[in-house]
Amino acid sequence: PLYAFLADRLAYLLEQRKHDVRSVRAVLHGGVEQASPLEARHKLDALAQMSGSAALLGVATLLKRVKNITRGIAAPAGRTEVRGLLTEPAEVALAAELDSRAPAIRDAARRGDYREAFTGIASLQPSVATFFDDVLVMAEDERLRAARLGLVASLRDLILEIADLSEIAATE
Repeated sequence: PLYAFLADRLAYLLEQRKHDVRSVRAVLHGGVEQASPLEARHKLDALAQMSGSAALLGVATLLKRVKNITRGIAAPAGRTEVRGLLTEPAEVALAAELDSRAPAIRDAARRGDYREAFTGIASLQPSVATFFDDVLVMAEDERLRAARLGLVASLRDLILEIADLSEIAATE
């Protein structure tokens, strides 16, 4: 009850300071116990600076889909054991993008440079979009399906470490 009260108060305060309600939900998604008010404000400022980014909004929209299909799926500890199963060009490209960009995204977030972190996430949008256009995630082969879901769950977890960007996706 105390954390719920604090989360409501922090959300109210941020909204009163003219931050977008959806962005507030995005940065407070993990609960108030996982984010300081100052950190939340820095994330909100970075999101506001990137409000016109089509790539970031594209990732936000795709994250909604990712969260739905990976509900209850844990990301694998390491993708090396499933890497051999991923052979489609789009899935190989997404895995490579995650491997190359995730460390810089996490480092930027660790340093509090959320604009850089969100820019890094936005740069994943073309690979993520191509993956969903070209790859059938729910393949009949159980091992292949698990490998693809694990790859997508890794993407989900990377983004959710910083903010639940699906909250800023346009509602339909």
